[in-house]
Amino acid sequence: MKKTIVFDARKIYDYGVGTHIQGLLHALLTKAERSFNWIIILPERFHVQTTFLAEFSHINPVKTHVKPFSIKSLTTFSRFIHAYEPHVYHNPYFPLPLFIQSHSIVTIHDTILLDRKLQKNRPWVVPVAKWLMKSSFRKAQRIFTVSQASADELIRLFPGVSGRIRVIPNALPRSFLSPLPDNICHQFLKTHHLNSRSYYLFVGNPKPHKNLNLLLEAWTHSFPEHRQVLVLVGPPPDTHASLRKRIPGHLQESCLILYGLSKDELRCLYTHARATVCPSLKEGFCLPALESLALGTPVLYSDIEPLRSLVGKGGWAFPPERGDILVTYLKRLVTHEYEILRREASAMKTKIFETYSWEKSADLVLKEYEVLFSSTTT
Repeated sequence: MKKTIVFDARKIYDYGVGTHIQGLLHALLTKAERSFNWIIILPERFHVQTTFLAEFSHINPVKTHVKPFSIKSLTTFSRFIHAYEPHVYHNPYFPLPLFIQSHSIVTIHDTILLDRKLQKNRPWVVPVAKWLMKSSFRKAQRIFTVSQASADELIRLFPGVSGRIRVIPNALPRSFLSPLPDNICHQFLKTHHLNSRSYYLFVGNPKPHKNLNLLLEAWTHSFPEHRQVLVLVGPPPDTHASLRKRIPGHLQESCLILYGLSKDELRCLYTHARATVCPSLKEGFCLPALESLALGTPVLYSDIEPLRSLVGKGGWAFPPERGDILVTYLKRLVTHEYEILRREASAMKTKIFETYSWEKSADLVLKEYEVLFSSTTT
């Protein structure tokens, strides 16, 4: 008889975690759609027929109005899960429902919520997040995280979990391998007046750990003549007003904010950018750095893990509090040094695709499913 896996995809629309869910779930179903009974929990507004899930006919997508992090999700939602009698409940984020009884997997993408400096404006977040993680760890047979840096931090904070932690890296979709349509790229750049101007790229949200203020301050001192453009991609529309206020008036014309881009448009931006800037104070993984390198574009990055291991020679590192060094790097990229760095980044493309694939991550997950099935049988 087939084993039943309940995969909780309620955060499939999220900007960061959603990318992880979509990539991993697609790879899992591609490899093992017919091997298990798949119950995919989705948000109420999700339309299966317009997404990649429409490719798979041997799955059972179920929708729920219960939102992650809600009281219902923590308490009564376990009854919803148990109704499907899962052999494994896989939650690609956290926390687990308090009363979950089946073999469970929880995923911690980073430890940002546990950092008191980053949560100084919301000090209550740290103890709540710590309690929820502890509660999840008591229930979980496996704890997934997306980088060795996050795994090491979790083991430091919660020493008793070391034997159950597994690193399941984020990865790149196969679409990054396909050539960009020249007409789409040219028209997109022309529409945003980037076809004849050199630009630098930031991809992500404006949350404190992204250290966007440092980048904006560095930009102030880098190109006062406005010949270069800083393109900010990713923040949702409701943050645009506050984000725009953080940009000094004299820099408004040299900063462009974009959101809601297609995958081809984002690949186009990465491909033609002079560099992608990742000034984060803390990261669990940092997909923008990986995506940039996969397209041969160098990365200016904070000298922290996991960025240090991820980027290596494909960019230049700077201490995340040293905007003056970032200014120096931004200016150096308009000299002959740029071509040297670009070649270093391009040389990493093959290694990036070989190392970070959703297929490899799915293989690691399927192996853990089998271990949990064996323990269930025992």
